[in-house]
Amino acid sequence: MKQAVAFFSNTNLYIALGAVLACYGTVATFNLPIDKNFYPFIFFATWCSYSLHWYFSNDGSLGEKEEWSIKNKKMLLVQTAISLIGGLYFLSLLSKPYWIGAIPAVLLSLLYTAPKIPHQPFIQLRRFVVAKTLYLALAWHYATVLLPMHATNFSSNEQTFHFAWHRFLVIFMVCLFFDLKDKKVDMSNGIKSMLYQFSNPIVSVIILFLSSMALVSAARLFTFIPMPLGIANVVTVLLIIILHKRTMNTNDQLWYFYMVDGWMFLSGLVALVSSLLI
Repeated sequence: MKQAVAFFSNTNLYIALGAVLACYGTVATFNLPIDKNFYPFIFFATWCSYSLHWYFSNDGSLGEKEEWSIKNKKMLLVQTAISLIGGLYFLSLLSKPYWIGAIPAVLLSLLYTAPKIPHQPFIQLRRFVVAKTLYLALAWHYATVLLPMHATNFSSNEQTFHFAWHRFLVIFMVCLFFDLKDKKVDMSNGIKSMLYQFSNPIVSVIILFLSSMALVSAARLFTFIPMPLGIANVVTVLLIIILHKRTMNTNDQLWYFYMVDGWMFLSGLVALVSSLLI
């Protein structure tokens, strides 16, 4: 059973489905008139991005997923090809606002992955990716929050601001945890991050500070969005607060690739379950 669960994560199917759930959370919160082809596009685009990213893993001694990725590079290439074709197909079914809106997400994803490519001129990019955590957080935030709003011409207001800010803080904290987990991998590849200069107690203070802001935004939203989603937003932040020290002191693959990643999808999962029950 554990092998099957790990395989679902190693092949990046879990994270791709999670991106769909995160998008659905945004759509359900504001009842956006989204094109249904947007969901498979997000699935295939995320699957392609992560399959390509993990294809360039080159040190199997640094983690279970890195080891699996090195042993299964051909599979990752096949996944990249299939997901690229699928993503382009569903993108072709979408209207112009979706095409234009997808460009920033693609560029941010490439900016995050490019330094892992062991060839020039990509190697030179490693000197400029100290903010790589921010790039990844922005890519996720844009694709799952801003892109659905942009594509549906949804007008911004105070509620959308608090929602977008809350989602960014949650996503950014998840990315910070992964940055710490990948510290040895990145350092072995010459990839730097400003976060590596901080000790765990300082990072813990940063997480608690960001969590407090996320809770304030979640509280501001409570009377404007469906109650199950409001509760899910608060619970997500509380889980981060309660479990952040355990997260910072473990490299367990299943913990990170299911529990920690899952914090980005929880509100979307609650939105989906609520829609099925109503």
